[in-house]
Amino acid sequence: MSAASDLDTASPALGEAVRLRTADGVEIAALWHQGSGAPRAVVVVAAAMGVRQDFYAAFARWLAARGVAVLTFDYRGIGDSAPRRMRGYRADLFDWARRDAAAALEYALRRHPGVPVHWFGHSLGGQIFGLIPGHEQVAAMFTVGTGSGYWRWHAPRLRIPALLLWYLLAPVAIALAGYFPGQRFGVIGNIPAGAMWGWRRWCLHPLYLGGEGEPLRAELAAVTQPVAALLFGDDEMMTEESLHRLFALYSCARVSFRVLAPSSFGLAAIGHFGFFRRRNGEALWPLVIDWIDRGELPDETQQETEDGDR
Repeated sequence: MSAASDLDTASPALGEAVRLRTADGVEIAALWHQGSGAPRAVVVVAAAMGVRQDFYAAFARWLAARGVAVLTFDYRGIGDSAPRRMRGYRADLFDWARRDAAAALEYALRRHPGVPVHWFGHSLGGQIFGLIPGHEQVAAMFTVGTGSGYWRWHAPRLRIPALLLWYLLAPVAIALAGYFPGQRFGVIGNIPAGAMWGWRRWCLHPLYLGGEGEPLRAELAAVTQPVAALLFGDDEMMTEESLHRLFALYSCARVSFRVLAPSSFGLAAIGHFGFFRRRNGEALWPLVIDWIDRGELPDETQQETEDGDR
């Protein structure tokens, strides 16, 4: 768990700005969104790879207006948690999970004791849930676009570009810049070298993060909470195969899988990122409220596991 030293400043337009101090003494940026009155639930939003917390602001404000407080945060090296100089900055995926995400979870649990805390993972933010100290205190998890990042389980058109990224672009760019300068290439975003190398290792292993060894796989298998795992049929990155491969590692979680067509919501496209677009919010965001309040999801293309029986 993280050290309990948080420096708060007000930012009414975007939420309450919070500086979370992690267990190893690093401060990361976060935003607390809460409407008037006490919330009936708290949601921690964990971002996808390279995505700033700002991307989730409209979604967070919508939930807050409906009685669900939301904490968003930037992993170290990302967004408002990035240093002025990225070259040589040290941060890896285990820092993000075991320290940064842990600090966010601890803050959410302390902010309103006794109120159930839910984890919302977008892509990477759901993949790492089982690595977070204290995750057993979370009531349930909701994920969007969270599957295995192993390159063979990607959408077909992404497989060759993924190999070019991992064997050419990333190694060369990191060697020259001292970090992955993705913003220059319009790829992912600026990522600390350690996090990018770790992600490369995962994406080139058939078990993805499970390739780190049996002790880590045991951590993932120890997760028992209910999980809503959503994938939209036009996701340009993840496939249904990747979804099931990832959650096979969460073998004791009670996972409800849904593969949903954008047309079911009157939308032309959603993809990997469209769930969080303001224009799609009224159609999609009530799914989260239904899950928090009643544990319900829409029925289209549903597969459900009970007690890890797959």
